[in-house]
Amino acid sequence: MKHECIRSFKTRKIDECSGEAYNRCHGIEPMIFEIWFQDKDGTESYFDNWIEKEVNFCPYCGLKAERL
Repeated sequence: MKHECIRSFKTRKIDECSGEAYNRCHGIEPMIFEIWFQDKDGTESYFDNWIEKEVNFCPYCGLKAERL
């Protein structure tokens, strides 16, 4: 079984990084949730403001990970 849920959203028009960003949950064993976020100073660099965490379930579709 393959799993991938993606949510896109518009970023604020502050600098050259404005446009569209993506949060993504993928995999089953392990299930990885990738989150893009704006920094406190308003910058929107994807590489500076991105984290990846192993999760127990997908926050978008509710599918549970095989590795709990």
